[in-house]
Amino acid sequence: MGRIRRHLTYANVMATIAVFLVLGGGAYAAFHLPKNSVRSRNIVNGQVRKPDLATTKFHSARLLANPGGLQYCTGAHDQWTSVVPGVNGPVGYSRDLQGWVHLSGVAQQCGNPPANEIFKLPAGYRPAFAQEEATVDVFHDTFTWVAVSSNGTVLESIPHDLDAPSLAGVSFRCGPAGKRGCP
Repeated sequence: MGRIRRHLTYANVMATIAVFLVLGGGAYAAFHLPKNSVRSRNIVNGQVRKPDLATTKFHSARLLANPGGLQYCTGAHDQWTSVVPGVNGPVGYSRDLQGWVHLSGVAQQCGNPPANEIFKLPAGYRPAFAQEEATVDVFHDTFTWVAVSSNGTVLESIPHDLDAPSLAGVSFRCGPAGKRGCP
């Protein structure tokens, strides 16, 4: 007992109390935090795994043609179709938890569709302002532009005969935030 008393100083006592307060406070916070209160600054890099995250729902776009997955157009020549969805993924869209909308797939123009409209995004997936992004025409090996209007119309800006613009990589923030279904 005398051995312990020799090392019992004010600094040692305060350090021990501080350790108990810190550990006790962490345990209290872990069980009493309000819902959705954990932020990025509270998470150590690399500690969140895929099963810990909510999934983003993918939506196939309603093209003006049947999404038959053929590489070349057949049938009506005033529509769009999805080019080999088994390889390129189907033409569609998704929105992540931060409100970023991501387009995917390769759409092929069959003839001359009206106004080059590929498909239309529903409310909650539309940008607040018109967006235009450069992309690749996979059949012609050239650049082209994909435009997304604030009313949700996705179209090819520079039309050519039998185009196939890639929509992969076209992303934008939905808006306005908190309105029309946008988080």
